[in-house]
Amino acid sequence: QTVTLTKKLLIGNLPDSTQRSAVENLFRVVGPVISVNLVRNGFAFVVMTASDADKARVQLNGYRLNGKPLNIDEATDDFLEVVVPEAPEGFKIAGTAA
Repeated sequence: QTVTLTKKLLIGNLPDSTQRSAVENLFRVVGPVISVNLVRNGFAFVVMTASDADKARVQLNGYRLNGKPLNIDEATDDFLEVVVPEAPEGFKIAGTAA
């Protein structure tokens, strides 16, 4: 049985009008895309094999999508704490105190 290591990339500075398919098509230029999760506020997560993710990070970081340079980093577990420091009243961020 073969085990394939994957990495999740955090893509930032996406234009607000960006479609999920545009992100997927861009990253497929580098290699197969396992999943794309488009998040509001100009962010997306892309999962690829570890080697393809490393290549995509080097090749596409700074790439201009509709005039905006993309920021690409490996996603970390504390991403939500950075992007959403406070939940709206009545909501709870997973992994935080109520």
